[in-house]
Parts: sequence; C-alpha cells; structure tokens
Amino acid sequence: MRRRTWLGCIPGGIPTVCNAGDAMQLYLRDADGSDLPHLLAVLSAEATPLDVDAFDHVGDYADALREIERTPGTYVLMADYSGAAVAFVQLVTYRRLPQRGGRCAVIESLIVAHSWRRRGVGTQLLDHAIGRAIDMGCHEVRVEFDHGSDPARAVFGAAGFEMTSEGGRRSLDLDWTPTRSTQHRWAPDAATV
Repeated sequence: MRRRTWLGCIPGGIPTVCNAGDAMQLYLRDADGSDLPHLLAVLSAEATPLDVDAFDHVGDYADALREIERTPGTYVLMADYSGAAVAFVQLVTYRRLPQRGGRCAVIESLIVAHSWRRRGVGTQLLDHAIGRAIDMGCHEVRVEFDHGSDPARAVFGAAGFEMTSEGGRRSLDLDWTPTRSTQHRWAPDAATV
C-alpha cells in the first residue's frame, strides 16, 4: 500500500492556481512501477547526457525501480498531481559503522518538472523525504549536488542543510541513540539462522 500525504495548498496555506483554475492538490507518495512513464517524462525533460534518451531504455529504468522497491530503506518518493509525477526524489537510508552503527540517509536526485518549479513542490517533497528519514531512525541526512547549482543551494540551505565540499548535510535528531536505529534492522533470513 502506498503512503500518501495530501497537500491541499502550498506554501503558507495559499492555494496555488493551476491550468483550469483548480487549486493545486498534490499527493506525496511512494512511486511504483506504474509511475515509471511519468517519472521518465520528468527525468527526460532535464536532458542530462545519461537521461536524455530515457524512453529508449525503459527496461533499464524499470529494473532499477523494481530493485529500489525491493530494497529495504530505499525509496523513490514523488509529488503526484492528477495521477502524474511532477517531481521525485530518491531516498537511501543505511547503517554506518561510525557513530555506533547509526542510520543515515542520502537524498539522491531531487528533480522537479520545469513547469512546477518555484511553486514549493520541491521544498514539500524534500520535507517529506526528511520526514521519512526521521521515521527510519536516521540521525543525519546528506545530499550531493553540483556546487554551481544556485537553485539547489537555495532549496537545501533553506531546509537547514549545512553546505559542505560534497553538497550538504543536516542533523535530524540530537537525541539519537543506536537503540532507535535498531528498530529498522533487517530481520535475519530464516535460511541462514
């Protein structure tokens, strides 16, 4: 079952007007295989050298999304407007041997469709991803981005990220303990016990 959060208006409680004058109603949720065409549309619009031909390699992306769905602690979260992705982010959580095995998160690829930028969608999706990281017991979230990207610096800086040479990082829970993180340990495989 998909986790959904409804956003009736963004930001600051003021409805945003779209297309035919409807107030923007976004759902923040986990992406699944049925969302792949919409995710690829957002991705291919960015025209990065590796993704400009995304629709020519649908099988590769479908395999990746299936693997992400099966991997504990790894998510593709999306902003859904009328059943279509308008933004997405990949969130990866993992245990670190330093800090007594604490759980960390990495925000990978926060991408907002060009027509949806500067409307608060990326900020809301980032907040949703950070909330998921907190729910997973993470004490820190990190992000890597191109330092020449002023919009990325602005979004992550406004979200409380401290800029580093690699991107940014934000502490999530000052009362973190390893016990909190152990709630999300993988259960031992019955075949190996």
